[in-house]
Amino acid sequence: MSSLTRSSTTSSADTSHPWWRRLIPKRAWLYRLDRFIGIPSWIPYIGFHHVCMFIVASAATVVAILLAGSALSLIGSRVYLLEVSYLRSNEERKLPPDVWENITSLAPEAIRDTQLSVRLGYFGICARQDSDKWTCDSGVSDLLASKRFTDPLGILNTVNRIKDNAIFAAPFLISEALSLIALFVLNRFEGWSKDKERYGISPELNAFNEKTLLWSSGFATIFALSAAVWQHVAAATAATYLEVSAALAVKAKVGVIAIVLGWLAFGLWIVAFLAMGLMCLAIRWVRKTSERRL
Repeated sequence: MSSLTRSSTTSSADTSHPWWRRLIPKRAWLYRLDRFIGIPSWIPYIGFHHVCMFIVASAATVVAILLAGSALSLIGSRVYLLEVSYLRSNEERKLPPDVWENITSLAPEAIRDTQLSVRLGYFGICARQDSDKWTCDSGVSDLLASKRFTDPLGILNTVNRIKDNAIFAAPFLISEALSLIALFVLNRFEGWSKDKERYGISPELNAFNEKTLLWSSGFATIFALSAAVWQHVAAATAATYLEVSAALAVKAKVGVIAIVLGWLAFGLWIVAFLAMGLMCLAIRWVRKTSERRL
């Protein structure tokens, strides 16, 4: 009688624990760590579609930070596509002085150790004279009107022309719009209902539109790829063009953080597209299985 009582109490105690605790042996270190730290009660309610939503939201956040670079003074000094500055007298030139000798001989005298740095973003330009703070604006007109910057060769106007003619933010903007569509479709996924009748699936699962999800995520991945490639090529080409055309008195470099963010957004969209593809395949398999049972 006592053994039956012990077995019943043991079984009731085992069933009272969550499912992840029942899967772990009681003497395992992970079980003791779980009892010491405690696993939140909302973890069993996390579905696969929540993971997809997190990946899509992360990709959208990365693109938003990239697009906001150089438009805000807070992050404009760190997130930029291209940086252009004047060479100092003690810095070495990349090409020999006999190239364009009649021009390169006058360039050092024209700049006269001007310490002006300009950083270019999708929707803004940041400039700094000497060691002052970065000043960011959507265009170059307000920066020139402030009369705080000495620009003998006009690199501010050159960078502004590059922003208008070579930098193209439309693919990233389209991917942002498609991410909203994907998040809306994923948010409508409710999974299985509590009352399962006739071994069928819930009405929410039947109403889930996986075609819209796949199309939106697929096109967002394509647009993110095209935007990352265009950004990388345009920034590298503009840097080389400026160094050569500015009589070797200007140095330019590509923003590493912006390049990393662009390719990171594409990588996140690849992961999201594959994950949502597996999710849609699983939904179709569940539908076919339920139809066969009916």
